[in-house]
Amino acid sequence: MRKNTPRLGQPRSTDEVEAGETEWRACLASGKVFQMDRRLRRADGEYRWHMTRRVPRRDDEGNIVKWYGIAFDIEDQKRAENALRESETRLAEAKQELQLTIDMIPAKITVYQADGTARQSANLPWRDYTGLFSGRQSSGPKLGCNTSRRCQSHRGRVDRLPGKM
Repeated sequence: MRKNTPRLGQPRSTDEVEAGETEWRACLASGKVFQMDRRLRRADGEYRWHMTRRVPRRDDEGNIVKWYGIAFDIEDQKRAENALRESETRLAEAKQELQLTIDMIPAKITVYQADGTARQSANLPWRDYTGLFSGRQSSGPKLGCNTSRRCQSHRGRVDRLPGKM
């Protein structure tokens, strides 16, 4: 085996080894449980993420007599977490792109909660026209809504607004 090749079951880099050893020495000194996620080398040379945990066994006086260790392969979990982060990033970018597209539509567009009590979003022409900001809750009439009595009572006033499309 070459000198710089990690042994089987060893972390991938010297930084990981040092971090693990530092934490392990601190746990040895304090008697606290050691737990760390780290990449370990398999027999075929592949590195996979593992959650390693070492727990002290104590005698009746509280002295540590042994340490028991276990490692769980969490590679699939790490990959799923990474895929979720990437998906959330793509979703945020898509939402931003959609909002920019909606802002370019030359019509006033707004979205309310299902019960009609609060504005969830509005496009730029709506915000510019009304002076309201996206996400600000509205306690006034639901402009553009013509299904409820409350909205119908305000309809004449809305129809007379200057610059109405």
